Amino acid sequence: MATVVNLSSLLDSLSNSLSSAIEATPKLAGIESIENGVSLLDVKNELLLSYLQNLVFLILIKIRNAKSDDAGSSDNPGEISGAVVKKLVELRLYLDKGVRPLEERLRFQLDKIIRAADDADRSEKIANDTQEAESDENSDKSDEEADEDDGELDDKARRRADTKQGPSFANFSAPVSVGMAAAATQDKTGVYRPPKITPVVMPTTERRERTERRPMKSATMNEYIVDELSTAPSALPSVGSNVILAAER
Repeated sequence: MATVVNLSSLLDSLSNSLSSAIEATPKLAGIESIENGVSLLDVKNELLLSYLQNLVFLILIKIRNAKSDDAGSSDNPGEISGAVVKKLVELRLYLDKGVRPLEERLRFQLDKIIRAADDADRSEKIANDTQEAESDENSDKSDEEADEDDGELDDKARRRADTKQGPSFANFSAPVSVGMAAAATQDKTGVYRPPKITPVVMPTTERRERTERRPMKSATMNEYIVDELSTAPSALPSVGSNVILAAER
């Protein structure tokens, strides 16, 4: 009876594991075959899948044997279970003695291939993100330009409304000076009379007279101050330089 309880619990755990595996595993239609893949990894996947299938088949045989023992049946499926166990041993030998040593030898190349695939995916993701960011930036710029255009149109319309409501330069009357100039030019006597736009002050000679009344500086006084009162050295002729001039005299 203890064996039956263990098998039933094993069946429940196996069912739960299979249901969770089915939920986690993607659909077979979504898995695409890779043309330039690594054949060693494909062989490893096939061996693992076959090993799991034979293991599940062996568990199923054990469950049926337990049920047949409880029912008192005389069937002996030992040959089938022996063949399944033999197949499991063969597959395990392929995995341990064939696939694992090859993986150790090709680990560097496999890591390089995996790294290259990751880099390609990362670069593609970065390119997509950059393109999306540029498209968003262009859309923002277009929105800003549209808002600026709308603002400029509103400003122009507001200015036009202000000019319509404000005073017009066309309604201003001409200044009096202009009218006087026109009247002067149209005098019947024919004498030209310049218009009196701004008053002009008559030029005077007051400044020139003031400068003329100032006392003039004496050249003799300047020479006396330079020669007698100045402390700066003065230039004198050297000894013997005036002998020729004295002889000529």
